[in-house]
Amino acid sequence: MSAPQAQAAQAVYGLQISDPRHAGLVRKVMTLACLAAVLNIVYAVYSFRQGTQIEIPLSSLCLGLLVPLCGYMGAKNNNQQLMCLFCGCNGLGACCACAGLGLMLVGFFALQAINTQHVDCADPGLQLDPTQCTAFAQDNICARNAATTAQLCCECVMTVLEQYPAKISMMSVMTIPSCVLSTCAFYFGKQLHDDLSQGHVIVATPTALPMAARLVQPQPSPA
Repeated sequence: MSAPQAQAAQAVYGLQISDPRHAGLVRKVMTLACLAAVLNIVYAVYSFRQGTQIEIPLSSLCLGLLVPLCGYMGAKNNNQQLMCLFCGCNGLGACCACAGLGLMLVGFFALQAINTQHVDCADPGLQLDPTQCTAFAQDNICARNAATTAQLCCECVMTVLEQYPAKISMMSVMTIPSCVLSTCAFYFGKQLHDDLSQGHVIVATPTALPMAARLVQPQPSPA
C-alpha cells in the first residue's frame, strides 16, 4: 500500500500554501481587503475633491492600504500579531462604518423635520451666531466670510441643508459596501488567526536543498 502523497502547494497572491483550506481563506481575505482598499482610495479622492482638508483623506488612505499589508505579511510570515491587527482593524472599520451610516441617517431625518421655507436670512432680527459657521468655512463648504455675519452664516447653513441629501446618498454608496467587505474580511481573517494561535503554519518556510559534497581533482601546475 503506497503512502499518501503530500498535497501540492497552491500559489495565492505569491504565497505557496499547501493546505487547501488555508489557501481558500487567504484568497478570500486578501481579495476582500484589496476591494476595501480600493473603496478607501475612491473615498479619499472624493473627500479631497469636496474640499476636505488633505490630512483627513490622506490618513484614511494610508490606513486603508496598511490593513491589507498586515494581512498579507501576517499570512506570509505566520505572524499571529499582524493577523490580529488585521482582524481588529477590519472589525473596528466595520463598526465605525455602520455607526457613521446610522448617524448620517439620523441627521438626514432630523433635517427633513426642519422647515426652511420660513427662514429669511436677510431678516435683521435673525438670531444666529456667525461663529457656528467657522467649521464650514474652514472646510471650504461655504465661503471664507461665512463666519463673519449672521446673514452669510444663514446662507451657508441653507446651502449645507440643500446639499446634504446628495452627500448622504454618495456616502451610503461607499459606506455600505465597505462595511460588508470589512465584516467578511474580519470573519475569514479571524479563522486564520485562530489557526495560527493553535500552532498551524499557513505558509511553510522553504527548506534549503542539501548540498552534496564534491571532490575537486587538483589541476597540475603548468611547467
